[in-house]
Amino acid sequence: MDSLPEETRLMEVEGIAALVTRKRVRTLRLAIHPPAGEVRVSAPRRTSFAEIARFVASKAVWIRKHQAAMRERAAVAPPPLGEGETVPLWGVSLRLIVEEGPGRLRIEAAPGELRLRLPPGSPGARRSELVQRFYRRELEAALPPLLAEWTEKVGMTPTGLSLRNMKSRWGSCSARARTIRLSTELARLPRTCLEYVLVHELVHLIEASHSKRFWRIVERHLPDWRARRAALSPKNHPSPEDSSSTSSA
Repeated sequence: MDSLPEETRLMEVEGIAALVTRKRVRTLRLAIHPPAGEVRVSAPRRTSFAEIARFVASKAVWIRKHQAAMRERAAVAPPPLGEGETVPLWGVSLRLIVEEGPGRLRIEAAPGELRLRLPPGSPGARRSELVQRFYRRELEAALPPLLAEWTEKVGMTPTGLSLRNMKSRWGSCSARARTIRLSTELARLPRTCLEYVLVHELVHLIEASHSKRFWRIVERHLPDWRARRAALSPKNHPSPEDSSSTSSA
């Protein structure tokens, strides 16, 4: 710690590491910095470290919540995409074509291609962001007819259905809140996979666990569910059986 300024100290409070700096400020201030959720505290020069520790402890729940959110966002940040790379859409591989020029941002699928139009000098990460937004739009268009069909067949209607760029799971269900969340990554896979995950999560509104009863209900509606689940498991992708979660919170 010799390299730190004289009025700076790294302290640990309830398992939270905080970089504390006493300087010319009037009040205690706490900030959490991405991507890892580093905690930094600014404190008036005369404030004791014991008082600062109590302040950090009083914010512990809030700190952990925001650190978790920051780390999750960092974990799912899409890698930069280069010209000519392959982008999957509904199970079909498309070649990425990047056009730079003036005008509005644009992304559209064509036979064998996914074409992006961006301002000159746009970074690769910007391309990835646009592709993720494109996946979301594709799912928003594909889901309404599927949801209408399967809520009627399964006999369960969620109170809410949301989309999120999740890398660790295809979908999740909160049985108590009766809400479903689906990964935007599903737009990469065949549409039969989206249908399977939707039915999977709807059945969780009837049976929270992956019990024998759960799978009997799934099979009643989708006799080929095993084949669909297998299609969800290419290299580096989990299957909903392993990753789908049911929470009572």
